[in-house]
Amino acid sequence: MVLEPESIESPTLDAPLPGRESEQETLRVLLESTMGGSGAVVLISGDAGIGKTTLTDRVANQARLAGALVLTGWCFNNTMGQPYSPWLEIRDSVERAYPGLLGPGLTDASGGFPGPGSKAELLDRVSTGFSNLTGETPVLLVLEDIHWADSASLELLRHVSRRAHSLPLLIVVTYREDDPHEVEGLHHLHLDLVREARAQRIDLRPLSPEAVREVVSRVAPGDNVTRETLASYLHRRSEGNPFFMVELMRDISRDDLMHVDLEHSRAQTLQSRPVPVLVRQMIEQRVDRLTDETRALLNVAAIIGQHVQIDLWQVVSEASDQTLASVIEEAVSSHLLVESADGERVQFVHGLIQETLYNGQIALRRREIHRKIGETIAASPAPAPEAVAHHFDRAGDQRAIEWLTEAASRALDIYASRDAIRAVDRAATLAERTGADLPLRALLLRARANEMLGELDPARADLAELLRLARDRDDQTIECQALIELGLLWSGQDYAQAGQYLRQAMSLAQGLDDQLVYAGCLNRIGNWRANIGELEEASGAHQEALAIFENAANADGVADTLDLLGTVNFLAGNYAAAVDCLERSIVISRQQNNRWRLASSLSLLGVLGGDVDSTFEADTVLSRPAEYWISCSISPLKDRAGRITHYL
Repeated sequence: MVLEPESIESPTLDAPLPGRESEQETLRVLLESTMGGSGAVVLISGDAGIGKTTLTDRVANQARLAGALVLTGWCFNNTMGQPYSPWLEIRDSVERAYPGLLGPGLTDASGGFPGPGSKAELLDRVSTGFSNLTGETPVLLVLEDIHWADSASLELLRHVSRRAHSLPLLIVVTYREDDPHEVEGLHHLHLDLVREARAQRIDLRPLSPEAVREVVSRVAPGDNVTRETLASYLHRRSEGNPFFMVELMRDISRDDLMHVDLEHSRAQTLQSRPVPVLVRQMIEQRVDRLTDETRALLNVAAIIGQHVQIDLWQVVSEASDQTLASVIEEAVSSHLLVESADGERVQFVHGLIQETLYNGQIALRRREIHRKIGETIAASPAPAPEAVAHHFDRAGDQRAIEWLTEAASRALDIYASRDAIRAVDRAATLAERTGADLPLRALLLRARANEMLGELDPARADLAELLRLARDRDDQTIECQALIELGLLWSGQDYAQAGQYLRQAMSLAQGLDDQLVYAGCLNRIGNWRANIGELEEASGAHQEALAIFENAANADGVADTLDLLGTVNFLAGNYAAAVDCLERSIVISRQQNNRWRLASSLSLLGVLGGDVDSTFEADTVLSRPAEYWISCSISPLKDRAGRITHYL
């Protein structure tokens, strides 16, 4: 009989974990409360391999047995994931279990639902979706390794957590406190969750010598002296880290060192056995037992990431079906990989295995493979820019700059402003290192992202740099755009300064051979004039822009201009004209599913239906039933700088 360390992990998932009894009891009590309708938030922290996932696996098993829905989202190292990626994984799981119940949530318009009109709406959609879900079943929501999460995912976690106590929703979060890759904001999120969601902390520490002895007493044959010797060895070498300990015991069993009749003198030899202290060396020993072919292909898989699409692995490695199948079988039997139920993916058993294999390869080799992975993903249908950018960036390839810019654009579209800034920062660093040009669009994206966060100084700095570069390159279209953006940025602080930039943009646009750019400038200058009370001049600018957009059959420009004209007519007291413009804009906005503009037009139209006859023309107020005006009265949206507006 050989020592089987798998029994430490308890396949039944119901036996007490040595050294973790109090933590298990805390989670059991909270789960019981959740099943009764009152949820909680739990933060489980500790070093890599300390047993965070093992603990969550236990409470997940208990939750399933109690009839709760278990949802898990993972965050991964050595990847640049799409914003909200662990939540998208959770969303897909809910959709399989309760189709349509969660609502649109993070789904954009391409998924058949209108996209959110603001970050606040996106966050509320997801929170409402979980409220609906918990009306059907209690939920255990597990977010693993959030020290690798994107900022948008952390913000969504904070928002959803606020409702946990009033719902049958238990949220369990795991993270490493000392991870050098800790994302910005994780420390503040921890404080916010404790304060706002009354989150409970579970800080996992290394196993004590007593706990290690209990583990050994369960699985090791031999007499008490043999067990004590083995326990002392395991605790000293693993330093109480359960994952390290399991790996040490698996190594012992594989070498067939521990039999039922093992003598004390034989056990003593363990103390001089050259077992490495760090898990990296233990994993390398396991990998060394594999065939050369398997080791080489696992190295490629480690560069792809912790989760590996088999199709991508095969293309990059150029392995045949038979070769790859043999490699997967050997890696699974060696406890290095697990295969997904659908057979389309494999996953490294532990992130430390992937990290060890990745870091064990020379940099030039990694760069070569990263480049090939980036090219393969880029050539696929609808490639994820975040994934392509990550691999080209790791390869030091200039092509990462454009893909990082595209990733920033996608992040900004879903209000993940910090992720957008980080993507542009990475692009700028790579551009400087390789001597390439940073796309001007990247500066504009980072400026808008900083404006969303209220960081106006860095936003102005990026726009000033954008203006300088556009003039250096004699790109008058970009120069005009930079001037407009600077005007909009200053409009919240200094209308005189804003006017200077907008007039410069207008003067420049008049000389461009692009009527649509000119019409856009007319609308911006009209917006500015309306805000300083020059309503006649504003109306004239919008009327001229409307004629250009109508002549070009540009429906989007027509609807934007009509919305602006509706506002100017309202401010001027021309209520009948305002209603006409707004209703025409609403028709186009509904056709285009432009919810941002639709909200702007409907909100002002609702104001025009007020019930104070002395304020409005009687024929305008009475020309629609009361129900019509009430249906229009929705709250206006905010623009990207947080200002209530009908202009932008």
